[in-house]
Amino acid sequence: MSGAPAMSRWRGPLRLIVKRIGLAFLTLFLVSLVIFTISGLLPGDAAQEVLGQSATPEQVAALRHEMGLDQPGPVRYARWLQGILVAIRASPLSPTSRSPISSRNACPTR
Repeated sequence: MSGAPAMSRWRGPLRLIVKRIGLAFLTLFLVSLVIFTISGLLPGDAAQEVLGQSATPEQVAALRHEMGLDQPGPVRYARWLQGILVAIRASPLSPTSRSPISSRNACPTR
């Protein structure tokens, strides 16, 4: 049969493409993990920065809870990743964006 040699000819490149895509996803995961970890090690408290120096400890604790900063690291990381994916999907440049093409490509009026 002539189909068997043609199929075996594509196995090598197909395997390479799948391997490269897998390595790309692994790299993106590891980079996101490093960024999240480094941002968590930075000094300061996001809730304290939002509320300012005059905030009471109760106000800071309430905002930390609202922002999810009191959650364990893996939960915060999962929510952080989810937020990135939602932002990418909602981007006007995303192919899954719900905005009409005409509004994405329209020139601003003066």
